[in-house]
Amino acid sequence: MKMRGILSIAFMTVLLAAGTGIEMLRGEESGAGQGNKARKTIMIPLKLYNCPDDAGGRIGNRLRRSLDSLEYCELIGDEKSGTQPCLNRACAVTRGRAADAAMALYGYVAVDTDVTKKRLGDAGIGKYILKVEKKHTYTVTVKLVDVATGEELAAATERASPDDLDRAVDGIADKLRPHFTPVETDKKIETVQKGEDKEEPARRDDEGEEPSPLQFDLGLYFSIIAPVGSFKNVATWALGNTLEGRMRNLPLQDLEFRLAAGYCYLSGTAGYVTLYKSLWASLFAGYRFTIMSRIYCTPLLGVGYHLHRIRSRYSGSSCYGDPMMALRIGIDVNLYPGLFLTVVPGYVVFFEKSSAGMYPVFDLGVVYGF
Repeated sequence: MKMRGILSIAFMTVLLAAGTGIEMLRGEESGAGQGNKARKTIMIPLKLYNCPDDAGGRIGNRLRRSLDSLEYCELIGDEKSGTQPCLNRACAVTRGRAADAAMALYGYVAVDTDVTKKRLGDAGIGKYILKVEKKHTYTVTVKLVDVATGEELAAATERASPDDLDRAVDGIADKLRPHFTPVETDKKIETVQKGEDKEEPARRDDEGEEPSPLQFDLGLYFSIIAPVGSFKNVATWALGNTLEGRMRNLPLQDLEFRLAAGYCYLSGTAGYVTLYKSLWASLFAGYRFTIMSRIYCTPLLGVGYHLHRIRSRYSGSSCYGDPMMALRIGIDVNLYPGLFLTVVPGYVVFFEKSSAGMYPVFDLGVVYGF
């Protein structure tokens, strides 16, 4: 009996050891395969349009966490390219190949601001006081690209209020989930789900250029001019105001057109001149650069028309009109979402019949983005 019991115990031990070894081997094989199944994906920082850096960082971090929780998504770093965003598919593919990734994510965040004014009351002093309310809406668009083929696999867009951003970002990750499948069971998935394209901006070129929201701004400036050359015989200085409307991102991203009009209503006269006033209008075009976070620079070239009203001691009051050209540099500092402090130095030349008048100009004011 003792020998039979000993043999039974030995036999059971061998069976248990063999079973444990088989399970360990299976676990090792499973673990080795699991790493190969996950898709290496590079997440490129999102481009921010009128979006504060802190909100953009919050959206990016939330999206990274949401994507990282997907079963077959393995997010990898983008150390070589730093924090620069991509504006088109070609850029995303290049960055993905440099990082040895299978897929690349890129996109943008745009903020639209609606301003409403409401009276505080219907009677008394309340009906004369307006309360200004601003509603900010965030549009988050993310695109997924196959690095090997350059094909756009998916595009997901969500719109949300500031308080609903986390839900919106999680929704984007959920829309992209079907595209993160195991490598060995890869299946082609429809690029955009039915009905989703109406959320996206319609403008794109054949190379997959990032659609940029069309931006309109309105600026009001205080202007100082300092005549030079022969123009100093008419006025030594002049003060006025400038009203400017801007349109950006059409037809190319960051290409900017400005329509500006100014009026000089106060001046220091010279010689026989007793009064000088001027009215001008000009169309400018330029390209906007980002100098650093929240600071932008736009070199501008413009053409327009200049009207002068001059009154002298001998010939009375006269009005002259001359074509003009102007070279200006706009520097915008983002104080608050949609609100900019603007400095615009420049140089203006207007062409008279027999000579040209010139003056440096300096504008200081604010710009509001719609």
